[in-house]
Amino acid sequence: MLSTNFTIFLAVVITNLLNFIDRGIIPGASVEFNLFIQEHVQTTTPDVYLGFLQSSFVVGVIFGSLIFGRLSYSQERLFLVSVGCIIWIMSAFFAAISFYSSTFWLLIFARALSGFGEASLQCAIPPWIQDVAPLSQRGMWMSIFYTAIPVGIAIGYAYSSFMATSIGWSWSFILEAIVACPFALYFAIISWHNIRSTTDHRIIEMVDYSHEKATQIEQTDSDDDVNPEYGSPVTSDSPSFLQELKTVL
Repeated sequence: MLSTNFTIFLAVVITNLLNFIDRGIIPGASVEFNLFIQEHVQTTTPDVYLGFLQSSFVVGVIFGSLIFGRLSYSQERLFLVSVGCIIWIMSAFFAAISFYSSTFWLLIFARALSGFGEASLQCAIPPWIQDVAPLSQRGMWMSIFYTAIPVGIAIGYAYSSFMATSIGWSWSFILEAIVACPFALYFAIISWHNIRSTTDHRIIEMVDYSHEKATQIEQTDSDDDVNPEYGSPVTSDSPSFLQELKTVL
């Protein structure tokens, strides 16, 4: 079980690294983004609109944290991560499309959607680590998970700068989305397996409980259905409630 959980944890760390690489794309290619803004927004203060991109991302994180944070207490956490990854991948493709469609406001929407999707990972994974990590290794797992923040942003700066000056900043989003797709699928498969296992376990518990209650009812009926005068059971042609219950079960 530890090896399975550790494999999931490695996938989580890589996904978190991708998230923070994404955060470094706009600051790492700020000159290219400013040119895009000047061309398509018709403004002399592109830095203001560049700030809007970062602000929209933060707004997305805020709303995503409110929703995913609440759901992480009642839903399968890896399922929430898979949903967040899918949203995040969609946002990366929308950001790339904004470049080819010359639509700044689509880029704003894409950045907000990116923050919303990323919030699933930040809300669901810390409690997941607390649940599955060995007690003596919880601190190490948590530190590795959060190490992706500075490392990912640093890689994102260099990655974005290189991509923007070679084939265009849109490909920064496209490539990271392609790399993230297998991880989203992996989390979806793992969460589906966990949900099915939990459901099967609950069904077994319900069946066991029903059989236990049926046995108690049978014993009660056998004690009650005795003729007090002759000491013999009272018979009836119609099936009893217990017989019908056994048939259903």
